[in-house]
Amino acid sequence: MGIAIIGGGVAGITAALDLADSGYKVYLIEKNAKLGGKVAELSECETGIAPRIVKIENHPNIELMLSSEVEGLSGSAGNFTLTVSGKHSLQ
Repeated sequence: MGIAIIGGGVAGITAALDLADSGYKVYLIEKNAKLGGKVAELSECETGIAPRIVKIENHPNIELMLSSEVEGLSGSAGNFTLTVSGKHSLQ
């Protein structure tokens, strides 16, 4: 079983790392070409987000899907399938 997180801003990054570090398979879906959301536009000295992004990119329990959007959802809570950008199907 995997966990899908939609949005690669600070909250999505934090949730993905916490869950992945706890042993869960995480699918992090971000519509932009890079992680960080609005915080990524600020000075790195102010945010300190770069080390978290590197950890996300290299974590064995995280599948990062950049430039991707959820296009479909079917099923029910706990038993569903997501279609992401027409090329990924997550169950």
